[in-house]
Amino acid sequence: MTIAGQDDLICYHMDLKPNNVLIFRDDRGDRSDRHEDDRIWKLSDFGMSKVRVIPKQVSGERGPTEIDLGQWFKRAPPESSPGTRVPRGASTYISSELATGKKVNEKSDVWSMGCIVSVLFTFMEYGWDGVEKYSKSRQKESHQNMDVFYAKDSFIRDNKINSAIKPQHANLIAKAGTRTKEEKSAVEGILGFLESKVLKINEKRCNAKELADCLEKTWGTYKSICEQTPAPESEGRETKQRPFSKLWKRNPLSTM
Repeated sequence: MTIAGQDDLICYHMDLKPNNVLIFRDDRGDRSDRHEDDRIWKLSDFGMSKVRVIPKQVSGERGPTEIDLGQWFKRAPPESSPGTRVPRGASTYISSELATGKKVNEKSDVWSMGCIVSVLFTFMEYGWDGVEKYSKSRQKESHQNMDVFYAKDSFIRDNKINSAIKPQHANLIAKAGTRTKEEKSAVEGILGFLESKVLKINEKRCNAKELADCLEKTWGTYKSICEQTPAPESEGRETKQRPFSKLWKRNPLSTM
């Protein structure tokens, strides 16, 4: 975050997950293109967050400093779960570097947001049952009996992307293709971006702005599809509900 005349701030949330994403109706301004399904996503729970302050002019006496926002919050007791499985929402969405105690930065949050988007598209297509099935697949393929988006690689003694992710994305793309080529292109674009730029173990992971731009493009495509889809003229006419319209009617994030 850059403010004219002030120091630059970089915030690491470090606990992004669906439970910490709040959805509000978008009532901003008097926009001519406003739609009843418009929503704003806002992040919450900054108890694990840190803010890195980067001075505009670094002198010999003053370098970047870090502020721990956790000191201002009272944390709830940690979640527990039988066995070794990571409880959904506790550690499912954290990056492999954060889970293994390696150096983290703002790109660790990019990983977490990519995981959220992957689960979101699963929910929009298959609902809660689909989310549960996806979770079990990740747990099985993690080679750690944990529901996470990475997996242990015994050959390089490091982590790699969980092998359950690409087949799940391929399925979602195929399902979108049964409706329109435009929707297939949108889903293929965002999920392909997650695989090639976001869910990366190494430093090749994209930054937050690149992910935001891709999400904005995807939303624009979906909005265009929605505007071009005529409303049914009679009760007897069968229509296919667009996946994104399910999002506001099922309240998916409250229990994930």
